[in-house]
Amino acid sequence: MTAIKYNKKEYSVRDSGCKKLITECFIPFSGNGQNICRSFEMGQCPKKVKASVSKKELKRRLKKNIKEAKMTTKVKDKILEEYKKGNIVVAGIEGLQTMPLDEFIKQSADGMLYDLNRDEATVLTFIEDPKWINDYAVCKVVNALKKRIEELEQKRGDK
Repeated sequence: MTAIKYNKKEYSVRDSGCKKLITECFIPFSGNGQNICRSFEMGQCPKKVKASVSKKELKRRLKKNIKEAKMTTKVKDKILEEYKKGNIVVAGIEGLQTMPLDEFIKQSADGMLYDLNRDEATVLTFIEDPKWINDYAVCKVVNALKKRIEELEQKRGDK
């Protein structure tokens, strides 16, 4: 890991080949108190930095990447804003959907996990992605917690 200067800020990047910004993947991102290339942060850097495209094409790609990073920031801000209102935002087929958290958790565990794309069938579809391990754990934890809540509610006579 190394760093490059971009717009007077230092960004963490994968290797020194990124220093010249001659890559197709550099996406400057600032968040959580750090400046980092978004591709590097997400583990999506190419194995070898490619310098086989023209400078004009590199500038076009960099502009596109910056625009996408700004869009990511807008989405992040929207999600955090909705959370402050007591809502959650989930990505569905129709785009981002907002709903009150209190209403969302009234669903069955299977319903919640399905809406979050964390149901067992979906998670196991992406088993080649290491992220599946924690997603699968989330699936099991949510099911266990929901079951425990139902048991406690029955003991109290709520249902």
